[in-house]
Amino acid sequence: MFDSIILRDNFSEENIMPWYNVLLNSTISTTRYLNDNYSNVEFKVIGQEEKNGHIYRISEFIIGNKIIVHSTVDMDVAENPSKFVEIMREQITPIGDALRDNKYIVEREILHHDATSKVYVMKGDVNLKITEKYYNM
Repeated sequence: MFDSIILRDNFSEENIMPWYNVLLNSTISTTRYLNDNYSNVEFKVIGQEEKNGHIYRISEFIIGNKIIVHSTVDMDVAENPSKFVEIMREQITPIGDALRDNKYIVEREILHHDATSKVYVMKGDVNLKITEKYYNM
């Protein structure tokens, strides 16, 4: 497991890239990346409500007692399969696991990002918008 990538030209602190740098410009699954590269990653829904035909979910990925990803999801219920909607309503399963377990196919499109966060949409079998904020471990 690793916490950061070190640029080999200089070992000063400003040249250490944060662990989440790989996610900022990438359309890979955050759930898969975390579970494949780090042990003891915990997923927790910290808030969810359904109104005006949308499910709004706030969740976090945690290692130890430290939040490493804070995620906000906006999902239009009418644009998604009923089975996926029920999975979301249960407030247990990370979206990446629900996609994999049910063989849903999506394309991810990054709308914008900055140095510590990203906004993207998923389109395909499942359609939603996700904002992720990343924190150092």
